[in-house]
Parts: sequence; C-alpha cells; structure tokens
Amino acid sequence: MGMVAPFPIPLAKICKFVDPASRLNCAVGVDTALRMGQLSTYSYIIMVLHFLMCKLDRPVIPSLQDLYSDCSSPECFYNRNHGLVPSFFDNKIENIQVRFHDCVRVENRKTNVYSTFDSDDTDGDNHYTPWYSDNNDNLGSLFIDFLDYFSVKKNFKRISIICDDGDLVNAVEKDWRQYYVGIQDPFFTKKNIARNIKYHGLDNVVEIFSSAAHLLRKGGSFQDICEM
Repeated sequence: MGMVAPFPIPLAKICKFVDPASRLNCAVGVDTALRMGQLSTYSYIIMVLHFLMCKLDRPVIPSLQDLYSDCSSPECFYNRNHGLVPSFFDNKIENIQVRFHDCVRVENRKTNVYSTFDSDDTDGDNHYTPWYSDNNDNLGSLFIDFLDYFSVKKNFKRISIICDDGDLVNAVEKDWRQYYVGIQDPFFTKKNIARNIKYHGLDNVVEIFSSAAHLLRKGGSFQDICEM
C-alpha cells in the first residue's frame, strides 16, 4: 500500500491512501463525536445549510446541487462533470455522481449585498449565474430561528441540502425509519450520516438548542451559550 498520508485535525483523523488492488483513492476517518454517539461536525454543517436553503420563506443561499436558476456557464463544474466516481460505501464499491454549481453569485435584492465570485472573465462567455435572495434577516435572528427549528425532534428526521428530494422522502419512509436522526450525505444520497445517534443523543441536542435560544432571547451573548 503506497501514498499514505495522515491528516490530523481537531475532531477527526483522516488517512488518505491508494488501494493497491483497485487503484482507487481512498480516505478513512474516525470522528470522535461519532464514536460517542453524538452529531459530527459534518452533520451540523449540513443542518445549517439545510435550514438556510430549505426552511425559510425567503432562503438565504441556494442549493448548488439543485439550482433553480438557469446555468449558462460552460466552465461551471456542474456542466463539465458528467462522470461517475467509484466510492466505497456499505462494504461495497458504488458509483456516485459528484456535481454542483460553482458559478453562482448570491445577490440579495433587499440589502444590495452579493457574494464574491472568483472569475477572471465575468463579462465574457464564462459569466457567473446570479441567484437572488430577498432575505434581510440579521445574523442574530437567523441563528435564533435555527436553534428554534432544531429544538423540535421531528425536524431531525429529514435533513438534506437538496430541497424537496423525493429520494430522501423514500429513504426516510423505508430504510431510515429505525433512526432517530436522518441527515443525508450530499453525494452518497442513500447514506444517513447521523444513523449512529440514539434517543439520548437527540434529547441532549434538542435540550441544548432550546436552552440556547431561550438564553439569547433574554439578552444572553454568544459567549454565554458557548459556556452552557
């Protein structure tokens, strides 16, 4: 086995290597939170994205995998990448599609603020794809709303960054019914990245989120909830 490279980070240790038989690029990681029956950092990231994309009347950001705007950029990763990537999942190799739009610039029509777009030719053929948001809520309000949303247990059953995903609905109703939390991997769409969470782990998260929202409404600071 060659080309072994460890990448230690605060919550996980990842070892990347090339499988000598299949010649596939592999990565194996151990997340401390997962071993303890808690939500991983990755799960929290998907929860935040899910809330900002799918659970607001006026979304803050788009889903880069399920973009409703017409993408006309030939250089966009979504338009250039049509192949499948062999990956190891559930003790077997499966081909998955890894596609997302990297041509998007978010433009807020309420605040006239827009995200930066890294391109050398925004006026030429390789122009960006605008996505418009009408949300003018401040960060504090969004954060409290996020905590409120995930203070309800039933909102943990179907979490994805692909809004209104029929495959996820089917997975929740069939394969994921035994799990307390259902968070869909963006690329391994059949994979529940929070399947290890038990009822006590979910109860703990819900209680912390609810208490944090209550504390912020009473005038507490972000530092206060970090010290809870």
